[in-house]
Amino acid sequence: MNKKSTRLITVLVLLSVMILGTSSAFAAYLPLKTDVSKQQARIDAYKEINQLRHEEDIDFNKIEKIYNDVLQNTVQARDKEFSETMDQYIQAAFYGVRNGQDPALAAQIVDKTLKKAFYLTVKHELDEAVEEFSNKEEAHHKIDEAIVYYEAIAGTAKKRSEDLHEGILSGLKSARRAIENDSLIDLKVADQIIGKTIIKVFHASVLHEAEEVEEYLAENPDKAKIKQMEGLVYYQTIKGIVKSNNKIGNIMVEDMLSGDINEVDYDVILEELNRGFVGKPLHYLEEVKENWGTDKALVEAWEALVYYNVIVDDVETRLGTKTGEELLTNLRTYVDAVQQGNRAKVDILEEKIKITFREYISKI
Repeated sequence: MNKKSTRLITVLVLLSVMILGTSSAFAAYLPLKTDVSKQQARIDAYKEINQLRHEEDIDFNKIEKIYNDVLQNTVQARDKEFSETMDQYIQAAFYGVRNGQDPALAAQIVDKTLKKAFYLTVKHELDEAVEEFSNKEEAHHKIDEAIVYYEAIAGTAKKRSEDLHEGILSGLKSARRAIENDSLIDLKVADQIIGKTIIKVFHASVLHEAEEVEEYLAENPDKAKIKQMEGLVYYQTIKGIVKSNNKIGNIMVEDMLSGDINEVDYDVILEELNRGFVGKPLHYLEEVKENWGTDKALVEAWEALVYYNVIVDDVETRLGTKTGEELLTNLRTYVDAVQQGNRAKVDILEEKIKITFREYISKI
């Protein structure tokens, strides 16, 4: 990640509650307030699976037993809540190994699908913290659960960028402080910052694996095939965002990540992902107007800003640093104007923001 993204993550965190620092140490930075031993047991099970999948001779019987005994109920709960089919993906991987599938490929399916399940579980716990806000002990417990479950994603976040990881930790601390300060709106904003920053981790991971496919294609096609599978499973987490605004692009990305490895094209995947993602900030600009005068409008203004964070690097690459930074400034000012209830200023800024996004769309 470059310095532009680092600056934007810092801005997002500082603007949310103006009370945060940064640290990469879970224990020192995010002390737990409640008993989360059951949740920690699930993370320990995930870590054991992660260790087993890196062994030269992968013991899939053991992986399957750990999954079925400790993690399956959680995955199935998220399947039901979010209309997903993650358990089916994982069971298909186990079935594939029993019937001759490459264990290394199956291991990637299990691992990346579990990462998606834990992301959705972090989201679930943060949403419940909002719902339980009036019960401070329960709200704190939900934040503790989110902190523990984030451990399953933290390694990937760090690989993409230490700043992404620290931004998520800072967002979690922001959520904690919001409860302590009895500020529901700050908790809702922190929820968005955490969730969309994790989404950026998956977005960056798809692109990373696509780049790795191209890198290994000539010299190590077997490894390129594994990287392709990793990209495909990572993509399942952000597929809904891309598909909602770029149906054809979604098909193109899925075809590249599931078909002939020679057809994988990093540049095309980047373009199609971002054609989908750019629709999100534009959508939330409209939502702000529909919910004007409510706390929801402010949260949606923040959503427009944090979704911009996902594509900021590409915007600056295609439109130039100056234009990208002006867009960031306009979005930040837009959030402030929504918070102040200044509709005239909001309308002026909205038009400027839309013009820049349209220009970006024309370049991809």
